Amino acid sequence: MEYQMTRTQIANIDEKLDIIDHLNQDHSDELLVIANYYSQDSNYTKARIADIFEEGVIIDLFHIDQGQSQLYIPFKIKGSLEEKILYLAYYALTKQGENLKGNKRQFFTVKGKSRPSKNIMRIIIDGTMPFPEYYAAYTYGFVLKQINRPKEIHSDKKKKGFVMRGVDHLFIWLLRILNSKNRMKLIKHINRDIRLYTLRSSAQNGEGQYTQGAIDIYLHGDTPGRRWVEQLKEGDIIFSRSKLPDKHPHLRSGKNVLIGDETAYPALAGILELWNNPTPPVVLILMNHPEEKTYFKDVPMPDGTELHYLIYAEKKQSELVIEELKKLSDLTGAWGGLERREAQKVRHYIRHIFSIDGTKNHIKGYWEIK
Repeated sequence: MEYQMTRTQIANIDEKLDIIDHLNQDHSDELLVIANYYSQDSNYTKARIADIFEEGVIIDLFHIDQGQSQLYIPFKIKGSLEEKILYLAYYALTKQGENLKGNKRQFFTVKGKSRPSKNIMRIIIDGTMPFPEYYAAYTYGFVLKQINRPKEIHSDKKKKGFVMRGVDHLFIWLLRILNSKNRMKLIKHINRDIRLYTLRSSAQNGEGQYTQGAIDIYLHGDTPGRRWVEQLKEGDIIFSRSKLPDKHPHLRSGKNVLIGDETAYPALAGILELWNNPTPPVVLILMNHPEEKTYFKDVPMPDGTELHYLIYAEKKQSELVIEELKKLSDLTGAWGGLERREAQKVRHYIRHIFSIDGTKNHIKGYWEIK
């Protein structure tokens, strides 16, 4: 397949690699939507970003019958790399009749609450659909609302669908004409009531289905998420608009480091609980307050785990983590969840010092300092 002749290399290589790694690790479904739309072929089973240039993106395609190929897609708007790729995804979704706000709602009933540590609230929930058996780092995009028990709706779905498609096409038009600052404001606005929270555990009901689960949420400051969690009570119905499995097969072999602050505790605990690697990990647990150690007191650790608790109240997360990483003579892979900018520094250190690429370097931004 021929590519557009003008392909200007991205000056900031780390920024480009960060975006490629993020999309390939966490947005494989969206990449497949892009591939299927722009190639006009719906028989692809997998899509991965191979490279990004100022003018467009190259995607590796995996076809059911024809094997592997590549597709070059030129960008349609001016802006940051993130904006350009977001626009390709949103445009492809609307053209294929998908609702940009998502139509994959799942409903849950609140069964109770507890506190596994001083600042973490556990919400016990029953799901109307099964939870994953492998729950480690599995995330739901919860809408910060409680609702009445969902009933069978007999409204005019065709009319609603027509209205939503109109709204989505307006959104795409606005993305194209707005400047970069206002474009990102618009994207944040449509997701303003969504919070990503991690599934801490899943369990079987009496019929053997995984419909019982727990969500652990770190409470900090007077935030919308905190207010939502604290007012939840037994019997409330809550719902998610999206779900995101965390794929980390690289942790099954070699020497790995696991890193997490309070926002990543449930993911970290799940990974440790379901550890399937004969080589134990090095675990760096960051916290503002020493009392948060109690969160891990009942979490089973693999035999031989090297565990470090790091207090970051007066130091940057990345400084503490890199101090510990300097003590390691070898490393095969990494997984972690930290503040976005701090995660970036750690990810770059592991990339350059240990020569670990994005398939095994999963250090992610779980939150951002405003």
